[in-house]
Amino acid sequence: WIRGAQKVRYNYLVCLKRNNAESLSIDMSLVSIVQQPKLPYISKTLEELAQMQKSANEDTKSPAILPQSDQQDFDAILSGTFSFEPEMPSEILEDWNSVITTWRESKETPLNMQRLLKYGIPSHLRKHVWLLIVGLSNGPIISQAEYSKLVSTESQYEKVIKRDTNRTFTCHEFFKKADGEGQKSLYSVCKAYSNYDKAVGYCQGLSFIVANFLLHFDEIHSFSLLVQVMYKIGHRAMFGQSFEELQCFLYVFKRLIFINLPELAKHFNDIGLEPQMFGPQWFLTLFTSKFPLGMVDQALDMYLSQGERSLLQISIAMLTICCNDI
Repeated sequence: WIRGAQKVRYNYLVCLKRNNAESLSIDMSLVSIVQQPKLPYISKTLEELAQMQKSANEDTKSPAILPQSDQQDFDAILSGTFSFEPEMPSEILEDWNSVITTWRESKETPLNMQRLLKYGIPSHLRKHVWLLIVGLSNGPIISQAEYSKLVSTESQYEKVIKRDTNRTFTCHEFFKKADGEGQKSLYSVCKAYSNYDKAVGYCQGLSFIVANFLLHFDEIHSFSLLVQVMYKIGHRAMFGQSFEELQCFLYVFKRLIFINLPELAKHFNDIGLEPQMFGPQWFLTLFTSKFPLGMVDQALDMYLSQGERSLLQISIAMLTICCNDI
């Protein structure tokens, strides 16, 4: 139902919403997921989120996706923990090495990459594959001098970025120390992006995406990868005015739950649970906020290679696996 990550745009989602959400199929064989316990959710409607964005813009110029009262509830879940390496046959490891070599020589995506993604990307090769997928194999998108200028330039989002860096991956060794190397790098990349993308600036949730990138790359490559995610794959549209694209995604997500998991959809309806109560955090942070790092890496493998549609695939797969515990 989609060709290429760049085609998942607002108008396309409106078409899905109006015409054929029921016709979508979810290939859950592509998803490798760790079963998780029930998670707390954001108890805010999209209208409230939009109002929060408006209020935050008047104050800090940055939307508060997670209200403070709910943020305290989320702190009980260890963030940025449980990294693992899935077992992988030796022949698959050999295939991945071959794919990377061929990819670098031909500059074209190998045909068998999607098959290999079913097994996941080996952790020691992940950073190389990610850069190839988003077109950064030749280096960062800007020079070190340009990046340093973006970091040193004053940003209207500095206070909110500083606040968020103190509560991002707080249980991870690299980020848990106040003003440590991890928090300083996280602050710098987020500030640099806020100056690079004046339209979006900084939004709550981006710090988790950046933090995950920093576990694999240095600052300038993490910044470049974020730019490619936001512009090339198109994730910045999720942070548009009134969250219009996010609303369309949530509509399609709700329809897919109804189609693929009718009993769970009925259960959600019975208890008054709507996708907008937990979906925004999943989609806006690309699952990087409150899931095990091992699962997050595999989710990002899919997202970077398949684009926005993978957010729906992964979400339905997680609900399918965990539906008996919900």
